[in-house]
Amino acid sequence: MLFGTSVERYQLLPEEGFAFPELDRLMPALKNADALWMGRPNNPTGTLIPKQIIQELAGMFPHKWFIIDEAFIQFVDSWEEQSLLSEKPRPNILVVHSLTKFYALTGLRMGAVVGPAEIISRLRQAKEPWTVNGVAEKIAPLLLACTDYEQQTRSLVATECKRFFQRLEMTDRITPFPSTANFLLCRWHKTDDLDDLMRHLLSQGVYIRDCRNFPGLAHGFFRLGFRAPRENDLLLSLLASF
Repeated sequence: MLFGTSVERYQLLPEEGFAFPELDRLMPALKNADALWMGRPNNPTGTLIPKQIIQELAGMFPHKWFIIDEAFIQFVDSWEEQSLLSEKPRPNILVVHSLTKFYALTGLRMGAVVGPAEIISRLRQAKEPWTVNGVAEKIAPLLLACTDYEQQTRSLVATECKRFFQRLEMTDRITPFPSTANFLLCRWHKTDDLDDLMRHLLSQGVYIRDCRNFPGLAHGFFRLGFRAPRENDLLLSLLASF
């Protein structure tokens, strides 16, 4: 319960590659909800729900809120075309975006919510009196000069994601799931306990994100993030050696 509101989760299925469900499966759940909150790309699955589906749902349910978290959208190829940020605001769609993921500025707490003017005005009345801190205010303009970094980052992530997926898909110990973000959701099969793999990696100073605390991912799911190729090679070697 949050402020007197209950939260109902709609679980994506691993046997379907965590793909977004057909509308006829989702509509019954939406009929009894006030809002739909989702990530694009989703975390931790890395799946990207087409924006046309969200726009269609928003049109079908004009009195319900659609709150879309696009914190990882800049990792997506041609992200400007894929993002709802580039669309004309809809009356019932709010898009949340963070600059700290893509630019590796964890802790800076810099982001925004984009939506129709009248809704943003109402949100301003409910928020804290400040917008961003002084450090974030100084750093934000510098990001406008990061075009080379942005292109290199997307290229590197796309290359390493493809390489990881192909390498892991060749093993019978780990199942990777397709991703559009800078991380890859995987499932451990070699033993019955993911802790076996985590202990092996931790003994070598490597940590992966245990995803067993996510509803529906309790059995062997973990997430790994892409780093520089040399570090990724080390991780692939450690995964293969256990």
